[in-house]
This record gives sequence, C-alpha cells and structure tokens, in this order.
Amino acid sequence: MKELHPVWLPITAIALALIVVWPVSSLAETNHVCRRYVEPVVTIDPIFDELEYNNSTDMGGIMAMYDTLHPNAKKTKELRIGMTSSTPKFETQMEVSSEIAPDGTTCAQVTSLELKYGFTDIIVHIAKDLGESPCVYSMVMQHELRHVNADRELMNIYTPRLSGLLPAFLREMGVIRTKDPESAKQEVYSEIGDYIEQLSSEIMAEHDKRQALIDTPEEYRRLTETCGDDISKLSSGWDTKRP
Repeated sequence: MKELHPVWLPITAIALALIVVWPVSSLAETNHVCRRYVEPVVTIDPIFDELEYNNSTDMGGIMAMYDTLHPNAKKTKELRIGMTSSTPKFETQMEVSSEIAPDGTTCAQVTSLELKYGFTDIIVHIAKDLGESPCVYSMVMQHELRHVNADRELMNIYTPRLSGLLPAFLREMGVIRTKDPESAKQEVYSEIGDYIEQLSSEIMAEHDKRQALIDTPEEYRRLTETCGDDISKLSSGWDTKRP
C-alpha cells in the first residue's frame, strides 16, 4: 500500500524589504555634538492572509508542484496528494531624523519604525482526486490545517517578543555619529537591515522546526491506515506516472 504524503511546502524566498524616509538635514543650534537619544515609536503589524483552497489540481499536478520546488530531491514513488504553501514577508518602514552639529558631525537616529511581518499567499492544495474518498479528503484537510495553525501559533509567540526586541535594539544602536549625511544613512540602513534579516532567519528556523514536527513518518502512517483501502484505490494507476 502506498503511504500518503501530504506536505508543507517550504518557502523558496522571503519577501524582505526595507524602506527609509530620510528628512533633509538641518543645523542643530546646540553646544552638544549630538542631541540625546529619544525613544522611537515602534509598531509591529502582523500579517496573516486569508486562507485559500486549491482543489483543482490532480495528484500528478501536486507531485509536479513538489518537484518544481524541490529540484534536487530524489524522485520517488511517494504519493503526494496535499500541501500547504505560503510566502513569508518581512517589511520594515522607518523614519530617521538627522541634523548637523556645530562641529560638522552628522547625527542621526530612528524616530519611528514599523515592521510588517507574517505570511501571505497561504494556500492549501488538495488533489481533486480525493473527492472520490470523503475519508481521505477529510484526513488530508485536517493535516494541512495543522500546518496553517502552526504558523498562527508562531506569530502569536513572536509578535509580543518583537515588541520588546526592536525597541531594545534601537536603544542599543542609539544616535549614529558620522562625517556626513550619506554615511549616516548607509550605517542606519545597514544596521537595521542586518538585524531584520537576523530576526527573519530566527523566525523561519523556528517555523521549519514546528512544521517538521507535523510531517512525521508516524503521521503519514496514521493517515494511510485510517481510511482502509481507499489509499490503494486512489493510487491505482499512478505507479507509472513518475520516472
């Protein structure tokens, strides 16, 4: 009997963007080199697209989708009849104030930062052939929704955590002091960009870990054995579809 292999579709790219609003520098009428650091306004905006369903692709199409996204994976006779795909998104928009001190030093600091992060294009793909077996369709749907819920739980954990991490990072970065506005801009852009990339890597590593806990041999065996010989009936004729 073939085993069911519903899968979570690993990401192929992360939508990572950084937008900087940089006001014109102005002369600081002060005896200090740079003004004291002021806490910026930090906003965390979680994104989780409405779930979509694709029931128009047959088992051959589902397997082709998997092969396209895993070009280096070993080709097998495993029957992949469901998957969930999504695109992680991390977009940062910030405002930076800058001014030139009497000694010519450019002083810059982030005054506001908004992080939009989460998952877009969330689609549960289930082979249309499963309509022939309500039992298998139901089991695969339940499995795929576990993947979706795992991402929701991940965001519930990280949203409050990010609300603490980002202000702390900006506080540590403090006021940037450089020789000219362009150097200040590049330094702010580099430090924020590197930190957001670090955070996104951490979140996606945890994402992968949680998803892997769902796709286990035990889970596949449970799905295969739950609906009697329905799997054998559905897989009949697909043995020669793949090289």
